[in-house]
Amino acid sequence: EDGITVAVDTEITPELQKEGLSREFVNRIQNMRKEADFDVTDRIVIGFSDNGEIEEAVEANRKTIMAETLAEEITPKLLDVSDFVKSWDIEDRDCEISIRRITNK
Repeated sequence: EDGITVAVDTEITPELQKEGLSREFVNRIQNMRKEADFDVTDRIVIGFSDNGEIEEAVEANRKTIMAETLAEEITPKLLDVSDFVKSWDIEDRDCEISIRRITNK
């Protein structure tokens, strides 16, 4: 309009893809916390299994994921003991996530 042109770069870099996967991962965990009826202040442990791409995304954004989900630990395998386990499709990638509430001592 009025001679103004806007250009947008729509290329999805590997870093942007990892960031998007990690945001979706956080979203799924937050949904699981709600379904499991955890308090918003409950600290948790997270385990997951997938095809490798999600693991790369989680590792690249580990600190952010832990802060947003109140996770004390994230491990790239399902937890041996968990409060809630669910299978998800995260951007056409199968991922199973297990979470466990940490009890205060």
